[in-house]
Amino acid sequence: MDQLKELTVSNNKIGDAGAVSIGSNIVWVNLEALHLHMNEVSDTGAKAIGTSNVWSNLKELRLDTNQIGDEGAISIGSNTKWAELEVLTLYCNKFGEKGARAIVSNATWRELKILRLKRTRLGEECAKAIGSNTTWTNLEKLVLIANELGDLGLKMIGQSTTWNKLKHLHLDQNRIGNEGAIAIGSNTTWTDLKGLSLFKNEIGDEGAVAIGKNQTWKNLKWLFFSNNKLGDQVAAAIGSNSCWTNLEKLSLRTNQIGDIGARALGNNCSWRKLKEFNLSENKITDESLHFIAKNPNWPNLEIFYIFNNSFNDPTSIRSLFTGEVWQNLKQFGCCSSPALQDILEARQNQKPASEVYLLSKGLVDDDATVLRDSLPSTLEVLVLSQNQIDDKGVQRISRNSTWTNLKQLGLSENKITDEGAEKIAHNNTWVHL
Repeated sequence: MDQLKELTVSNNKIGDAGAVSIGSNIVWVNLEALHLHMNEVSDTGAKAIGTSNVWSNLKELRLDTNQIGDEGAISIGSNTKWAELEVLTLYCNKFGEKGARAIVSNATWRELKILRLKRTRLGEECAKAIGSNTTWTNLEKLVLIANELGDLGLKMIGQSTTWNKLKHLHLDQNRIGNEGAIAIGSNTTWTDLKGLSLFKNEIGDEGAVAIGKNQTWKNLKWLFFSNNKLGDQVAAAIGSNSCWTNLEKLSLRTNQIGDIGARALGNNCSWRKLKEFNLSENKITDESLHFIAKNPNWPNLEIFYIFNNSFNDPTSIRSLFTGEVWQNLKQFGCCSSPALQDILEARQNQKPASEVYLLSKGLVDDDATVLRDSLPSTLEVLVLSQNQIDDKGVQRISRNSTWTNLKQLGLSENKITDEGAEKIAHNNTWVHL
């Protein structure tokens, strides 16, 4: 055991007693990876891990989805022995601003490449500490989803000139407005940025245009800009960006884009590598889709979603996206079933639901996509039994990453085989299921 390099005890109930035993071990001097996520570890156990002075070779530490508070987080953030640490995952714990600040202020982890702090109540002060940390020159992936960074915090992050190796930046659900978005869009250091996610913020035209006009991110592969306040002006800025020649995935779902914006997007001739495009839940009409269908410059497009727009004749729209130009299109969704449309419309003026029952509604694969993207993060129970959903539909549902509270998923009496069930099993978000 003295040569042990990796220890994985995830998704058990080792609690503080187990974590203390692990932290007290003085034999595993070669340990490089320690995975203790989903184990009911709280401050006592985290402090034992954080104060360990043996693991000088530690490169990866996972303590997400536990009960760690400020004391435990401070102990981890104060560790000066893990000089080789490359990956740190601490999302979904109970520490607040004080504990988070200790982690993001660490000056020892010079090799840190990936930091995941999703749902850890980071505020503006923590964002300032992150943005001013000049130690993490090797940082490649930063996940700060579902915190409280706000515009002031994003200004500090956007002004950072340290992370010239940054590849992936996840800033979903952070109350970001125009000022924060402008700071991000104005950054000229992240020359290797490949992915930017800003789902469900409060960004309007001014801030989004700054991002759409960025000329630095020549390696950008995916941009997720759903659930904001984007209009035609933003769509025009994004559509006219000729630098993003490597773009593969673009989501502008649930915004306020109309025909003018849709036409501007349809005019783009630079995204020849585009594979996935989502324009669902905007204000686009049939006329614009006729225009987009004539674009010959997206030969690799495989997935195109335009659900819940202002279409008069969905059947004729579907026929537009056929032929040689669209020969690689595998998933095209333009309308959901009437039953699902009625349910979603009825819920628009209601509080976010925690339970949704859709038994015997005749739902099919396209409906599964709409559900995945439309139901709120508060969801705890989803019952889709006795429908027509098959493996493709369940695969789309399994890609959901927002239902963090999901406890029950009913899929009996559909058309799902072992292949579909396996996709469900690979979802890492539904830890309470």
